[in-house]
Amino acid sequence: MYFPLRRNISSIIVNKPPFKLLNTTFKPFFEIYFGNSNILSYTNKSGFFDQTKIFANEADRICITDSDFNLPICGDLTIKLYNNKLMSTKKIGRIAFNTAFINEESNILIFKVREIDPDVLQITPGIPKEFEFIIKFTKDCECSNKFYDFNLCEKCAKFLDKEVIDWKEINKTIEVFLFLFNYFNRSFLMKKNIFMKM
Repeated sequence: MYFPLRRNISSIIVNKPPFKLLNTTFKPFFEIYFGNSNILSYTNKSGFFDQTKIFANEADRICITDSDFNLPICGDLTIKLYNNKLMSTKKIGRIAFNTAFINEESNILIFKVREIDPDVLQITPGIPKEFEFIIKFTKDCECSNKFYDFNLCEKCAKFLDKEVIDWKEINKTIEVFLFLFNYFNRSFLMKKNIFMKM
């Protein structure tokens, strides 16, 4: 079991964007929401004429963040991807995750088309099977996110103050549950053995 750690989003990449649904051009922008809130935390949206335009024949894999992008995150977050149109915006997809599930070695999360909302993307004509979101992360410490190791650096300890308290309580609850489960399991097996010998 893991608890969420502090990470930085370094890039948001779209692989095989569905250009057939975008009239062959793509002016992508994203929105990031922290926790379960509907309050926008970060976006790279700009005016229609200022938003970078990408043509279908430019690349199959598009990085929609600037080269110096570095957004600190922790816990639950939602990322929504849109196409900026002149009179409106078109949602391309949405992903949600918790930083507890970021692989400490690769620091990357890949969301296949089946993991991107809305679910109808999987059966929508014009959506490539290879369509996916790739989120890359960086870290500036070597803290582990394993629930049995709360030896955090000063930055993480300060940033995760409430999280650590909550996860220590969760850890205690799990330990009690496992103890009771093992106790009753042993008791049941002992009674079963006694019954079988009768």
